[in-house]
Formats: sequence, structure tokens, C-alpha cells
Amino acid sequence: MSIPYVTGTVSVANGNAVVTGAGTAWATSVLNGGLFGLDGSDGNPIPILSIDSNTQLTLAKPWRGATGEGQGYWIQRDTAYGQQTVANAQALSTYLQRLDNASLSALAAISAQLGAGKVPRGLSATVMEMFTVTDFAKTFLDKTDAAAVRAILAAQAALGFTPVQQGGGSGQGGNKVNIGWDGVQGLTAQVDASQLGKFWMNNDIATGSSSTAVWVRYPAPNFFIHQMATAVINTDPNGFATISMPLSFPQNMYVVIVCNGDANIQAQPALHGSKSPGSFNVVVNRPNGTPHANSAARVEFMAFGR
Repeated sequence: MSIPYVTGTVSVANGNAVVTGAGTAWATSVLNGGLFGLDGSDGNPIPILSIDSNTQLTLAKPWRGATGEGQGYWIQRDTAYGQQTVANAQALSTYLQRLDNASLSALAAISAQLGAGKVPRGLSATVMEMFTVTDFAKTFLDKTDAAAVRAILAAQAALGFTPVQQGGGSGQGGNKVNIGWDGVQGLTAQVDASQLGKFWMNNDIATGSSSTAVWVRYPAPNFFIHQMATAVINTDPNGFATISMPLSFPQNMYVVIVCNGDANIQAQPALHGSKSPGSFNVVVNRPNGTPHANSAARVEFMAFGR
């Protein structure tokens, strides 16, 4: 039999299961399940339900003896040890069940690979592997947002679109390429400091007339321009008129093909008169060969040159 615990004094109240201690250390010295009794014969021993603190315990049944304060007492701990042994065995069984699972088994299988920078990674519910986290990768692990990661990489924010590689392809140099809107007629291209002009088909309404025009400037310095348009003109007394083209030929080197825009005229480039980078003369006759004089006419033309 173990030695009873008798340190300190107690206060009890008739009909109350709570016992208050003075100078006691029940939480560290007494186990749940022991027997409690007072010195003398006042009251039968009662099992302890719980140890609430160093100075309070609760009996399994209310105290039936007289109310008293500062009384001697005893706690027999033999039965408590037996009950605690059972509780410990149940707790141990629970912990063993928790340890007996596939994840821990998988972790144990790779524990021999553990080393500097190694961390486990699950490949399935029952298989793991060790992989290395480099010092560089560790700098990202405590970052809370993308901006912090970009700061480490010295990278710009997400563009919101997929950029195009600028140069460096097969047969290409590393030149800086600029593409932009000219604010009036279309997209233009520039390589380094060289302006290449427009590089796509453009549709526009010619200023000051009802003419419609379409042109292409081929993407190379001083290269060919191809344009075609419909012009509404007013002829002079001899059937002559000047047509302004939507786009000038910088070198004034081009050929023109003229078509009849109206059914009652015959138009062709004039064999005389001025020819400039941005305009040319036409002569318009009636079907009988007489000039289409002092009249409006619609002429279609196509010009090609540079």
C-alpha cells in the first residue's frame, strides 16, 4: 500500500462534493480516482471524481459528514494508480493507431535521404520522395504576394498580354523595332532610327472630296507604293483635269492606269501636262471622241511606283 497524501488541511461542507485545500499540491501529487477521507471518524471515505487544481478537488459523491474548515485529511492513492494505468494504456493505444498510417510509413521510408536542404514531397497517398530546396528557392518561400517575388527577380508586373519577341530570330538582328499609330492614316514601323512608313493596308476618305482610296506602302525604305482610288473631278473646256493621289511618290517615279468610272466617258492619262509626286493629269472624252468639257466625271485609277 502506498503512503497516503496528507499535506495541508481541507474545508468541507455537508452536501457539497467540492473540497477546498490549504497548503495542498493536489494537481502535481494526487491522481484522479483516489479515496478521500477526514482524520477521525466523521464521514466515510469517498472516491475522488477529479483533481481540479492544487487546492480543489471534486468528490464522486457529496460530503455527508459535518461541515468543517482547516481539518486534517488523507488521500489514498493506491486505486488511483490502477485507474491511471488503464487510462495511460488507452492513450498509448490511441497514439499507436495514429502512428500506424500510410503517410507516416511513406515518410519513414525516405527518412534515410534526409539531408541539408531536403524536404519531403508526396507523390501519392502512400509514396513520398525527398527533393532539394536550393538557397535561391528559399528566398521565395516567405513572400506573400507576386510583387515581392518580382522584386527579387527584378521583373516587371504582368503585362496582361503575350508580348512578341523583338529580333533575334533566324536571319534577324537585335535591332529595336517600334510599331505605332501615326495618328491619321494607319500603323507605321520603325527599326532603330529608320522610319519605314506604313506597313499595312489602309482605307481612308480623301480630305475635301468624296473619293475613296486604298494604298499599300511596302515595308522597306524607298521601296514601292501601290495605291488605287476613285476620284470625282471637274474637267476644263478641253476635257483635262488633275487628279490628286491619296499618297505621294517621294521619288516621282510611277506609272498610272486609268479606268472609266462612268459609263458615258472615256478617260486616259494625259500625254502632256504636269506630273508631280502627288498628282497627274487625265483627259476625259465622250464616247464620240469629243471632250467631256466643263463637266463632272468619276475616274478610277491605279498607280505603282516609288
